[in-house]
Amino acid sequence: MISLPNECYYEIFNNFQYNYKDLFSCALVNRKWCKFIIPILWSEPKHQYQDKRLINIFLLMLNAKEQTLLIPFKITLPSHPKPLFEYTSYITSVTGDFYDGVRNWLSSNERYEVGRELENAFKCSLTVMLLRTSKNLKHLSIDEIICNQLIYENLYKNTAITSIDLYNNINNNKFKTLNVLIKVLYKNSTLTSLNLRTIQLEFEGVKTLLKSLYQSKLLNSLGLYNNQIDAEGGKVLADFLCKNTTLISLSLTNNNLRSEGGKALANALCKNSTLKDLNFGYNHLGSEGGKALADALIKNSTLTSLNLRSNKLGSEGGKALADALCKNFTLTSLDLQENRLGSEGGKALADALCTNFTLTSLNLRSNRFGSVGGKALADALCMNSTLTSLDLQENKLGLKGGKALADALCKNSTLTFLNLGQNNLGLEEEEALANALCKNTSLTSLNLTNNYLGSEGGVALAAALYKNTTLTSLNLESNYIGSKGGKALAGALYKNTTLTSLNLESNYIGSEGGISLADTLCSNTSLTSLNLRSNYLGLGAVYAVVNALYRNTILKNLDLRNNIFYGGYELLEALCKNTILKNLKIEKGDALVNSICKNVTLTSLDLRSKGLGPNDGKILADALYMITTLTSLDLQENRLGSEGGKALADALCKNSTLTSLNLRENELGSEGGKALADALCKNSTLTSLDLGRNNLGSEVKALADALCKNSTLTYLNLYCNKFGSEGGKAMANVLCKNSTLTSLDLGRNNLGSEEGKALADALCNNFTLKDLNLGYNNLGSEGGKALANALCSNASLTSLNLRSNNLGLSGGFAIADALCKNTTLKILDLRDNNLGEAEAIVNALFKKTTLTSLDLCSNELGSKEGKVLANVLCKITTLTSLNLYHNNLGSEGGKALADALCKNFTLTSLNLRENKLGPEGGKALADSLCMNSTLTSLNLCNNNLGPKGGKALADSLCKNTSLISLDLTHNNFGSEVGKALADALFKNSILTSLSLRSNNLGTEGGKALADALCKNISLTFLDLTYNNLGSEVGKALANALCKNSILTSLSLRSNRLGTKGGKALIDALYKNSTLTSLNFGANNLGSEVGKVLADVLCKNSTLTSLNIRLNRLGSEGGKALVDALYKNSTLTYLNLYKNNIGFKLLSNNPNIKIIQ
Repeated sequence: MISLPNECYYEIFNNFQYNYKDLFSCALVNRKWCKFIIPILWSEPKHQYQDKRLINIFLLMLNAKEQTLLIPFKITLPSHPKPLFEYTSYITSVTGDFYDGVRNWLSSNERYEVGRELENAFKCSLTVMLLRTSKNLKHLSIDEIICNQLIYENLYKNTAITSIDLYNNINNNKFKTLNVLIKVLYKNSTLTSLNLRTIQLEFEGVKTLLKSLYQSKLLNSLGLYNNQIDAEGGKVLADFLCKNTTLISLSLTNNNLRSEGGKALANALCKNSTLKDLNFGYNHLGSEGGKALADALIKNSTLTSLNLRSNKLGSEGGKALADALCKNFTLTSLDLQENRLGSEGGKALADALCTNFTLTSLNLRSNRFGSVGGKALADALCMNSTLTSLDLQENKLGLKGGKALADALCKNSTLTFLNLGQNNLGLEEEEALANALCKNTSLTSLNLTNNYLGSEGGVALAAALYKNTTLTSLNLESNYIGSKGGKALAGALYKNTTLTSLNLESNYIGSEGGISLADTLCSNTSLTSLNLRSNYLGLGAVYAVVNALYRNTILKNLDLRNNIFYGGYELLEALCKNTILKNLKIEKGDALVNSICKNVTLTSLDLRSKGLGPNDGKILADALYMITTLTSLDLQENRLGSEGGKALADALCKNSTLTSLNLRENELGSEGGKALADALCKNSTLTSLDLGRNNLGSEVKALADALCKNSTLTYLNLYCNKFGSEGGKAMANVLCKNSTLTSLDLGRNNLGSEEGKALADALCNNFTLKDLNLGYNNLGSEGGKALANALCSNASLTSLNLRSNNLGLSGGFAIADALCKNTTLKILDLRDNNLGEAEAIVNALFKKTTLTSLDLCSNELGSKEGKVLANVLCKITTLTSLNLYHNNLGSEGGKALADALCKNFTLTSLNLRENKLGPEGGKALADSLCMNSTLTSLNLCNNNLGPKGGKALADSLCKNTSLISLDLTHNNFGSEVGKALADALFKNSILTSLSLRSNNLGTEGGKALADALCKNISLTFLDLTYNNLGSEVGKALANALCKNSILTSLSLRSNRLGTKGGKALIDALYKNSTLTSLNFGANNLGSEVGKVLADVLCKNSTLTSLNIRLNRLGSEGGKALVDALYKNSTLTYLNLYKNNIGFKLLSNNPNIKIIQ
């Protein structure tokens, strides 16, 4: 063999460094080759972490100190000698792949109970070892608590790390974590990149952090995503930037900097001379912040990339930035998505593009430019010669804007990526676009999603593909090109040799179009990805596609889901012979069941609610005998019956890969349950089993016997199986003997107090169970007391559900008293237990507790207990969720809790529904929301808050920066409060969910809210049920839906919308592309609206849930819906209850649920 210089070997092997099979083969050639290959193989193992042998090698490298971390968990370390090579010395990064490998190793070792503590200890131990042994470790990513002495001892010593990524450390130790990190930063002299995501640094934290960074001479990248820095923290960062001379990249996404923080940082940019990449996304900068940054861009000469996504810049901020682009000569990338720039902002930016010669990438998605802004940008593209990427999705460009842009593409020679999705380009301008593609020689990627191009548009684009030689990616999702368009595109693909990716999802291509595309696949030599999802291809077309797979050697990704095909072994045969396809997505039927038998990659299969019967269960059982990769199978709600259950049980006796099986709601019965019990005695891999709602009855005793022998199952759900007292005692016996089960659901099984006592006795001896559900079992006070005694000695249970068990005052007090001694329970559900006037219980609950979630719903606590709860909330630091629904707390209890919210900094969810808080309690809570910065969810439903409480809450929403979900149902607000809340929605940009059901908002309140929806940028869910809105509000809301691009769910049930209001709203669905759920129930729409709705459903591709019950659609409206349901492929829920249709409606969509 000819000897080559070392540099040549490195170059050769590095060229295929991720092809592990080839590299391993080369490593076996000789020692010299091995010398070069081993460092490459071990530098970034990535996917190889899933190989347990890799973790075993790591374990061999642990020293005595590192092994100490694993001693409490009785981990058996490998006994063979250390490897000859110091493999870990070559590791260059510790990332999420490493942590996934740790989890995989732990879960595959049956001897260990995998919990958070063990997992963290394992991660810490191996991370410490890598810090100690690797001479090349550059990147360290930690997604757990790092407050471990050994880790930061080794961090201090490590002199090679250049990048640290710390994620999601929101816990009681965050300040300790920060202190440790700062010590490391003072010591470290090599760090170039620091990323702290969701650590919640806040102002004090960022101030402390920056002090340590002043001395860094190498740090060039800093990420502080989602840290609640606020405006004051922004000012501190600004001071830092004025003095720093090393930072090149800074990300401050989602930190609520607001205009003040933005202005301070803008001033800093005028002085800073090193920063090149700056991310300000989601910071509520407003127009003033935008103007300040624009001024800074005129002076700054180093920044090349700026992200200002979702900052409410408005047209004024847009104009200012446009002016800056005329004078700035360094910026190459600018993201202005979701900023309400409007047509004026669009025109200003277009003018800027005519003179700017440096910008190459511009994102202007969702800015409401309209046709005017679109035409202006099109004119700019004729003159601009630097822009290569432009995103204009969802800008309401319309026909005129589309044609102008098409004309521009004929002249522009630099743009390579263009996104025009969701712009209602329509059926008239398809020829203009097609003509542009024939002439354009630079565009490689084009997105035309959801533009109603129709079959003629498909034909025109197909003609363009005959001539175009540059386009590699084309997205035509949801354009109704039909069979005609599908066939035309198929013809074009015979001759086109450059297109590699084509998305035709939801285009009603049908069987003929599908067969034509299948024929094309036999000869096309360029297409690697094809999406044909939801196209009504039918069995014939799918078979044709499958047959094409025999010949096609290029296609790697194929999506055939939602195409209504059943049966056939052709797919199985094709899959067994095709060696190229990496990703196949299909849905329902024997073809799928049969194909998994020989498929060598499938690991997870979801067949939930697919109408599978006993025979399908038997076919799946046959598959499980042969398949060697499937680890998770979901068959919930499928009517497999006892026969299907028995077949699957037989398969489980032989299958050695499945770890998770969901058989909930399958009518297995006692026979199916007994068969599965027998299987559990033999199966040694299954760790999770859901048998809820299967009417197992007394045969649960067989399952109990099996659990005494089984040593792998960790999760078992037996909810609602009617096994009664004998079954309860049998399960108690299981807990005494079984040492692997960590989660058990025995809810709704009629256990009684004696069985409660038996389970309590078992908990005293069980050391593995963490999650136990005993809800709805009538345990009584005696059962409650017994469980309380168990909690005093049990040290493993973290979650306990005792909902609706009639514990009473004595049982409740016993539980509360036990919590003073228990140190592990985190989640406790005591809902509906008749605790009564239980001041002592409430007090006891918080004396010494580790609880993070407490449910005291429907326990008649009263105002006195409310005050006690408020008092403890001022002191407690662990509770994050509290449910006090239906407890008669009254205004005094409400005021006390409001006062507590001003002092509590941990509670994130509070439910005060039905507590008679009244206007005074409502006002007090509103005042507290102005000061509280942690609460994210608040339910004040049915509290008679009245206009006074409502207005106060509206005012508080203008100031609050944390609340994302608010339920104000049934509070007698009236129209004035509706207006006040509308004003609040103009200013608030945090709230995503708002329920105003049954508040008599009326026409005026409804119109005000409709206006607010035109400008609000955060609300995704709005419930206006029972508000007497009328037809005029229906029209106003229709107008809002044409402009709003955020709302996904809207309920207008029982609002007297009538035919006019209903028609207007349905017409809006032609233009709206975000709404997924709409409730029109009981609005007297009539048959005419039914016809209009049917037409919309043929074209709308976003709506998934529609409720039009009680609307007198009649047979005419029903007939119109027949065709719509054949064409629509996205709707999954349709409620037509009591509409006098007169016949049963059917759909070709297998996923839709129709209620009549």
